[in-house]
Amino acid sequence: MKRLSPTINALLCVVASFTVFFMPIELSPEGFKALAITVGMVLFWIFSPIDHAVTGFIGCFLYWATGAVNFESAFSGFATDTPWFLLGAIIFGTMAAQTGFARRLAYSVMSKIGVSYARILLGIIVVDFLMTLIIPSGLARVVILASICIGIVDAFGVGPKSNISRARC
Repeated sequence: MKRLSPTINALLCVVASFTVFFMPIELSPEGFKALAITVGMVLFWIFSPIDHAVTGFIGCFLYWATGAVNFESAFSGFATDTPWFLLGAIIFGTMAAQTGFARRLAYSVMSKIGVSYARILLGIIVVDFLMTLIIPSGLARVVILASICIGIVDAFGVGPKSNISRARC
């Protein structure tokens, strides 16, 4: 089946989100705006004409810019430590992948446990358990393990969309 271009997907998502205003339900004007923005964001996440993070930021901005909610409510998620912690963890994971540390770690794990699917899965579970002793945050462990899994996929020399990549990580 032929896929539509991202531009057409984006236009269809925007048009579908505007159809919310024609629904025969009783909502305040702010409720209609919030519902239309939410429908648009969900459709953008499903069809992915733009990156998911950009969709989230645009959604937060639109909630505030259209007057559906005030600024403090629209951006309250960024006032906590969690998004900034995740940003740091993602940066560390990216650094591990870019410097080749993840690949070296993957080679080290594979040399000690073997290259069969069961062995590599067992190695990932054991590494996660050992990391629990020194890294209490589950999200940080997931980011680190994801970079290790990407290193394992790179070590096999296949692309991220291959069946090996999907099965292992």
